[in-house]
Amino acid sequence: MNDKILLGSPAKIWEEGFPIGNGKIGAMVLGNYDKERIALNTDELWSGYGKEKVQKNSSGILEEIRKSIQNGKYDTVEEKMKNNFLNEWNESFLPLGDLYFQYLDTEKPVGYKRILDLEHGIAKCEFQRGEKRICTKAFCPVNPRVFVVKISSDKKQNVKIWLDSILRHNIKALGNTIFLWGTAPSNVQPNYYECENPVTYSEKNKGMGFCAGLYVVSDGILVEENGEILVKDSREIICYITAETGFDAETGRISKSVQEVKEECRKNISEAVNWSFIDIYKEHKQEFSSIYNRMNISLTDYEEQRYTDDRLKVFGKESDDLGMVELFFHYGRYLLISCSREGTMAANLQGMWNDKMRAPWSSNYTTNINLQMNYWMAEKANLPEMHMPLFELLRHCVENGRKVAKEQFGCRGWVANHNIDCWYQTSPVGMQTPKNPVKYGYFPIASGWLCLHIWEHYLYTQDEGFLEKYYFVFREACVFYEDYLKEIDGKYVTIPSTSPENLYRDSKGRECALSIGTTIDISIIRMLFKAFLKTAKILKKDEEMCGRLKKIVSVLPDYQIGGKGTLMEWSQDYEEVYPEHRHLSHMVGLYPGREILEKPYLWSACEKTLECRTMEGPAWSKVWKSCLWARLGEGEKAYEQLCRLLEYMYSTEIQYSESGCFCNLLCTPPFQIDGNLGIPAAIMEMLVLDTEKKVKLLPAIPQKWKNGSVTGMKIMGGHELNFSWKEKIITEITIKWGKEKEILLECNNKIMVLKKNKCGITNIMME
Repeated sequence: MNDKILLGSPAKIWEEGFPIGNGKIGAMVLGNYDKERIALNTDELWSGYGKEKVQKNSSGILEEIRKSIQNGKYDTVEEKMKNNFLNEWNESFLPLGDLYFQYLDTEKPVGYKRILDLEHGIAKCEFQRGEKRICTKAFCPVNPRVFVVKISSDKKQNVKIWLDSILRHNIKALGNTIFLWGTAPSNVQPNYYECENPVTYSEKNKGMGFCAGLYVVSDGILVEENGEILVKDSREIICYITAETGFDAETGRISKSVQEVKEECRKNISEAVNWSFIDIYKEHKQEFSSIYNRMNISLTDYEEQRYTDDRLKVFGKESDDLGMVELFFHYGRYLLISCSREGTMAANLQGMWNDKMRAPWSSNYTTNINLQMNYWMAEKANLPEMHMPLFELLRHCVENGRKVAKEQFGCRGWVANHNIDCWYQTSPVGMQTPKNPVKYGYFPIASGWLCLHIWEHYLYTQDEGFLEKYYFVFREACVFYEDYLKEIDGKYVTIPSTSPENLYRDSKGRECALSIGTTIDISIIRMLFKAFLKTAKILKKDEEMCGRLKKIVSVLPDYQIGGKGTLMEWSQDYEEVYPEHRHLSHMVGLYPGREILEKPYLWSACEKTLECRTMEGPAWSKVWKSCLWARLGEGEKAYEQLCRLLEYMYSTEIQYSESGCFCNLLCTPPFQIDGNLGIPAAIMEMLVLDTEKKVKLLPAIPQKWKNGSVTGMKIMGGHELNFSWKEKIITEITIKWGKEKEILLECNNKIMVLKKNKCGITNIMME
């Protein structure tokens, strides 16, 4: 298995480090051999204090806006929405601080290498300094939830250790323990918004309290000096770090003072150090690998041992290194396991790794594609419990979402828009933005899109208890759209409506964002209502409501094809301001949705749309295009998109057209996690297409993937699928049956009906 990232030099910048985590604590290990920096994060550390950001009684303004749109008065409507409907930006995910090691020996290091072991969730660094062989191992176990790093040397050495943070903080060292604590900013403005004071600390300490605790164990002599720990004559140093905040995830409020947070951190350290390093290390390796090894995709028998950056630089040029494709796939799974665990916050725009006060797009939850893509692979890749933090995020958003629905939309139910933060703010945002804020900030279809993940989880797990638990989240999202939809010319449509971050030209040539019934809105509502109807039937609930929704579904507008032969993005065949736009919003019904698969007359329009959008774009856009091409059976084009991501880039500047990855395979520029987490979904789509009706093997396999195997992939119905192929012909299939008793399977141009047997396992050797 190609499951190790191997590099021959330390990280030059934070983005080139090795990310490790357990969902609560994350660390970026840079691997420096003189002054090592390990950047630390904890999932609940955000700016803000839960300030309500809802425009009160703005539903009347919404009605005025609707009338203006219907009357074609686009010249004033967006400014009116900005001034009277949009709210302040959401808050930002913040870095906790940095752990530093200063190696005090002066000999020049040689034989350097660093390794990220994906199977076991361990970052390693090895080098020789004089006669000393030094090795570090860093990992984040789930039990206990701490960060652990061990520095080993075969001869005695001297090392200085300390903590620091870009947040305002205090530090106190006592013996072998260091505490770093403070109060986070009360507000941090987005990195793209220029203002005089982008970072604000409250004089009344309204921000979130935080604390990091470091405990050092060594066979050497420990000396505390000015808030730092000097370790003399040591062969072994073990550091344990815990982190706490005053945030209460259940209520979305600050529930503990800074002093209480410090005490909690102190308690956690006491519990952690009761474990021996060997016990923590063994348990972590077993726990992490047991999840990681549930699934495997193999495209080659050869496991490459060269440095990953060297392989990356020649991929697709001098080498058809299919091991890199495997590594890309496994890396995505590794990252989701590391940043999204039960009981922790959902994976944000950077997973949980951020070292900036003002991270790209605030490193919060962007809900017009990015958050959704983070979890596209979860079910199929056999990682259903990693999906749970998203469902908990939705559950927690309902309370604020109800306020937004009532005050701003005059609707029942709950709604989320373009962004969400740890405070569960769901209102439209962007009132401070001078130009085109509506195309970014107004997106009330987000909650519907996110709720489709609830149905997706059920399709793969068949867990009715889960469906029952989150039913109210699902139901109230549907209730909102039932109220929000308006009947115009015999069709139910959304108004106002946007297509995320895109613009069209109206009849007067004006650039506009707001319209009536965009394709993405109608697609998601139709898929949401249909999924809810099935959910209610399973749980035997809401018969009257289901009757109303059925009537609405029957008169929702269908997809339309424009004059250029492309799928229409808006309800009219408008001229696009950006024909090569990065978003593929109007194709959501093809992927991640499946309803266009049942409409063959639209497939050529989808192909034409993808061709017009081109092969360029940020990482997440290329991944989405890869998934879409795979759904259309175009394996070569799907693979080409992924190959374009396996291009070495050294840039942290925000770009919308070019993208690749750093030497550590994190997608750039700038780094955000969605591309990496979406890659496994794209690869699996090329190998297996499953719907509620049928499973098709190798639906979009590229020519270069001639031989291979899959183990542990989940398919709808709760089944687990293994299969192998030679020369693109399926040779063997094994199914571990879930709840459903029958599968319609297509492979090798044949269709088979498979029925569940008594032993629960079906093995088929193909002729």
